[in-house]
Amino acid sequence: MTTTYDAYLLGGYKGGTSLSFTATSEGKTSKTNTINASGNVLGGTVTTFSLSSNNPTGSVTYVGWVSYKSSGGPTLDGFIGHAANGSYYLFTAHITGTGNRPAAGTYTVTTDNTGSSSTWWDISGDSPGCFCAGTMIATPTGAVAVESLAAGDLVLTADGQVRRVRWLGRSTIARVFADPTQVLPIRIRAGALDENVPARDLLLSPGHAVRIGDVLVHAGALVNGTSIVRETDVPMVFTYYHLELDTHALLLAEGAPAESFLDGVEDMNFANWQDRVPAPEAMELPYPRARSARQLPGAVRAQLAARAAAIAAPVATAA
Repeated sequence: MTTTYDAYLLGGYKGGTSLSFTATSEGKTSKTNTINASGNVLGGTVTTFSLSSNNPTGSVTYVGWVSYKSSGGPTLDGFIGHAANGSYYLFTAHITGTGNRPAAGTYTVTTDNTGSSSTWWDISGDSPGCFCAGTMIATPTGAVAVESLAAGDLVLTADGQVRRVRWLGRSTIARVFADPTQVLPIRIRAGALDENVPARDLLLSPGHAVRIGDVLVHAGALVNGTSIVRETDVPMVFTYYHLELDTHALLLAEGAPAESFLDGVEDMNFANWQDRVPAPEAMELPYPRARSARQLPGAVRAQLAARAAAIAAPVATAA
C-alpha cells in the first residue's frame, strides 16, 4: 500500500545531525527553529534555508516529523529527510495530521512537475503489514511463531489452503526516530474481533490489515482504548516480521485472518531485503480497505463494540 505525501521543499542543511529552518507560510515568516535527529524542536543558531542545486530526488531516509506554526499562519507538519547526498531536508507536508505521518524507513522523493512549481515534491513510501515476534501462524502441523518460519515452509490460509512461504522479511524499528502512531504495535485482545478471534492477544503493525466480515481493516483503525489498544511497552528498538507468499492471501495469525506481505515499493528498510527473490507483482485481495476509523462500516463498528462489551463483562463481574 503506497502512500504519497505532497510537500514543499523549504531547504536543506549539509552535514551535522540537526538542521535549522525559517518556516514560511502564506508569505509570513516565523522564528527560526532547530530540529534534532529525533524530530524535536530546539532553540538554535539561525540558518535560513535556500533551495539547493543538490536536490534530494531519489532515496531519502525519514529522520523525524515536527509541527510548527508560522507567524499569523496555520500550524504545519514537516517531514525531515536525510538524503544520499549527505544533506538533511525539511519539507512542509501538504497533507497534515498525526494519522498521515510516515513510519521510519526509506522513501522515494521525486519532483512533482504536475503542479505550478517544480519545487513541489512527492514523497512516496509504504506501510507494509507485519507481525510482532511470538505471533503464532497456522501451519499444516500446528501453530508456529512467525520468527521461526523461513522460505519454503508451509502455512495455512484462512480459506484452508496450504501455501509456501516465499520470504520472511525483517524490519528493525527504532522508536526514537519514529512517529509512535505509525510504528507502535496494535494489541488486539483475545476475542476482540469475534468469539475466540483472535485466540490470544495479537500484536500487529498499525498498517497491517485483518479481515472483519468482507472488509480489510488496518489495525490502527481499530484502536478503541479497551479491547484494542496501542502497545507502548515495547523496547526502544524492536523487529517486525513480514510473511510473503506467492500471492496476497489471508494467513491465520492467532486464529485471526490477517493479510500476508504485499510488495508495494522499494526495500522499506528491511534488514534482509537482499535475501528476497524478486517476484511478479501480486494482485491485492479483492476486499475493500478501511484505513481509518471513520471508514469502518456500521456493521463492523457494531460487531467490535459488542465484542468489547463481552470482553469487559467477565472482568467487571470478577471485580
